[in-house]
Amino acid sequence: ARLDSAVAAAARTNSHLDVFWIRGDGAVWSTWGDAQRPDGFWNLTPYAISGPADGAPGSFLAAVSRYSEQLDVFWTGTDGAVRTNWWNLHANQAAWNQPFAIAPAGSAHL
Repeated sequence: ARLDSAVAAAARTNSHLDVFWIRGDGAVWSTWGDAQRPDGFWNLTPYAISGPADGAPGSFLAAVSRYSEQLDVFWTGTDGAVRTNWWNLHANQAAWNQPFAIAPAGSAHL
């Protein structure tokens, strides 16, 4: 994680936790843990949910699970846009989608 990165977490169920952070290259990354895993709680292979330089230095980071099969993550882009990405168990073959802006460049200030 970048030293100035926020960390966000969302619990999709009472046994499952998803965690998000911004790496030094500006990419938003994630991993998850689940108490139901027979080989230990944490998935030890983190993965990117955005491209490099997508998260601004000092960006906030927020995550929410509206229900157990959906995650939404929000952050500030390098251009000041509010950006998001989402995952749904029943959409896109259960893969993360492409990040996109929900507010235009310059909307957020760090």
